[in-house]
Amino acid sequence: MLAVAIVLHAWIAADAGLLFKRLKGFAAHLASLLLVGIWIFAAYAGVRMTALRNFAVGMSVIEIPYYNVRVGDCLLCRRLGDTEEVRPGDLVLIRYSNGRAVTQVIGLGGQRISVKGMQFLADGEPLDPERFPAENWNGNAADFQGDGAGTRRRLRKSEFLVRMRYSRNVRGYGSTLGARRTGREREGPLVVGRGQILARAFMRWMPLSRRGSLAENEDGE
Repeated sequence: MLAVAIVLHAWIAADAGLLFKRLKGFAAHLASLLLVGIWIFAAYAGVRMTALRNFAVGMSVIEIPYYNVRVGDCLLCRRLGDTEEVRPGDLVLIRYSNGRAVTQVIGLGGQRISVKGMQFLADGEPLDPERFPAENWNGNAADFQGDGAGTRRRLRKSEFLVRMRYSRNVRGYGSTLGARRTGREREGPLVVGRGQILARAFMRWMPLSRRGSLAENEDGE
């Protein structure tokens, strides 16, 4: 719709311009097409520099039935400001040693995350099992794996614990993950800094059959 609007307005402007009133036949049409092309290029460049720079896309590496999100889904994300708050349960686009991925925030700085009875606990308090599914874990999330170093401790102030699907070619794969194998992959914890969290997902973009806002699931619609 944006493209059609740009073309129509560009054509009207070209047709009404004083320059083209002096041109006849092929020259007028050629000049009009040239101006339309320049107009479209400028409009799309402006859109990209303003609106689109605030958005990003990423592939999910986890499954969350509550949000109807599956492994491999393409999610549309809104970039976060440096001071914008990250909340438990957020689906976020992160940058890590092997690239980028959309995953879920489980723990915040200062918390100790654990798993008991297929349920995440933050400092001993249970988290909603629908929003924070832990069925793919069979160990303690406190035995988390940083991006290259395993440890057992409370999260530091600037750290976040997120879910990650590991394979043998991912740096940081090790016995400390404490997660059940799924073929050559398994799900486990990953610690990231605030600078590694790039954007927050707000829409399932692909596949088309499940396209929709993540907020719809929050509202129970």
